Amino acid sequence: MHDQSAGVVISNLSNVVQYLDKQYPSLPRVITPGTPPPPFETAYYNYFHSAVRSKQSRPTHQYMCETISPKSAAFLKGSKEAVFGDTLVNIAKNPQSHWDTYKDAFGGTALPIYEKAESIFLKGSEPGWGDFITVSSSPS
Repeated sequence: MHDQSAGVVISNLSNVVQYLDKQYPSLPRVITPGTPPPPFETAYYNYFHSAVRSKQSRPTHQYMCETISPKSAAFLKGSKEAVFGDTLVNIAKNPQSHWDTYKDAFGGTALPIYEKAESIFLKGSEPGWGDFITVSSSPS
């Protein structure tokens, strides 16, 4: 995330949420001040990451390597190819199958949970960390 008004760049969803809560206290809070993410959000993150984010559309990484700085591309390429066990070029040859796998994982994990929620957010009338996790990964 790049907060241009403050000149701050942050990665890692947890750090982004904590920064936004601290930097913009007049907006709805995601995490109660001075506390780590609550157990529900932590459990949801772990579940969602293993069930959905781990299947995020892999062919997009080859595209990203073509659009970012050479140094960043080398890091991304090396780290992702080690995790995936294949080259990004090979993975990008069949993008539809990866995309379908990701959409199926998202739909089979997040959508049933949201269908049972009492409002449009997981835990009530205000968005929470779990909602940020879900939205940041949405395939649509």
